Amino acid sequence: MTEQPPSPDSPQSPQSPEPPARPQAHAAGPPPIANQGSNGMAIAALVMGILTIVFFFLFFPLSFILGILGIIFGFIARGRARENPSVGGGGMALAGIITSIIGLLLALIVSVVIGLLLGAAVSSSDELYELERQLEGIQQP
Repeated sequence: MTEQPPSPDSPQSPQSPEPPARPQAHAAGPPPIANQGSNGMAIAALVMGILTIVFFFLFFPLSFILGILGIIFGFIARGRARENPSVGGGGMALAGIITSIIGLLLALIVSVVIGLLLGAAVSSSDELYELERQLEGIQQP
């Protein structure tokens, strides 16, 4: 007769019992945050605001266009974020609005200064022209 191995349930089993299962180790840290959708208008508003500040001195007419677009995009994005909080981007939209306004103010200041300088240059050239005409009249008898 062939000998059958004893069943694991039998008390006379020569096998040692299995050790209890260890609990799984979890990584330390906060639980993962649910992925919020992105608000493209908020990103566009922030990019426009940053470019408004960058271009205010280099090419201030472009800065006016970018600033106005940044403000428009920012208000649209803020409205979307209020309607649907899962979209997010309200803070980014606000930052875009603020940077756009700062860039517009800087561009406005630069354009006023350039206008004043050009006005002073034109008026001084007119005065020089008049002075030159007066000198020519004095020199010719």
